[in-house]
Parts: sequence; structure tokens; C-alpha cells
Amino acid sequence: MSNINNDVLKLLAFILLATLLGIGALFSKIVGLDFATGMDVFTRIIMWLALLGVVIYFINDFGFRFVSILPASIVSFLLCWLPAFDYWSSQDFRNFSFNGSINYAWYATGWIQALIGLAIITGGHGLIHYLDSRSSY
Repeated sequence: MSNINNDVLKLLAFILLATLLGIGALFSKIVGLDFATGMDVFTRIIMWLALLGVVIYFINDFGFRFVSILPASIVSFLLCWLPAFDYWSSQDFRNFSFNGSINYAWYATGWIQALIGLAIITGGHGLIHYLDSRSSY
């Protein structure tokens, strides 16, 4: 009896894996990435969704507001796309040379991505604080 259950579980795992690979290949084709980069971004987004679900569950348990995690969740979603930014920047003809050997587009440099993340987090929390202070009157 246990061999039949093991075979069914193996078949279900294979079907799930094949489905995820098919969805990942379709995702790669839609966003214009090669398969390896597309699967990297796709798995990062799946993990981000799972982590966001866990965080939302615990926020509801502790009584925090969902708005308080929006800036950090937006930045973490952008971090999921870093391999795609690197791929797209290598395909872009407007690259500039950094240290004479590696080409990066302006949006794929770490400094620009860090500034964008910092601006989203500080601006988002500043906006939340401003709106909370105005609504308390």
C-alpha cells in the first residue's frame, strides 16, 4: 500500500515541477529573458509572495497595519528583478564602461538601485507618517 502512495506522490511532484517549469518558461518569454534568468526571477517572485503572505499573517495577528510594510515590500519586490535588470542592461546598447571591462546600463548599477530602494522606503514611511499626523486632528 505504501508503494502506491509513494508512486502517486512522485507523480504529483513531477506534475507540479513540470507545471512550474512551464509557467517559468512562459514568464521568461513574456518578459524577454533567457530561460535561466527568467527562472531565477520567477522563483524569487514566488518566494517573495510566500514571505509576504507570512508577514501579512503575522501583522494581522499583532494588530499592525498593512500600510506599514508597503515600502519594504515594494523594495523587496524590486530586488526580485535584479537578475532581469542585469540581463536587460547587457542587451542595451547605451552601456557605459566601468573600470574598462564590465558594461552596465545606468539602471543596473548598484548605486542607482540602492538610491531607488532608499527613496522608496524613506518616502513611503514619510508619506505614511504625514498622512497619519494629518488624520489625527
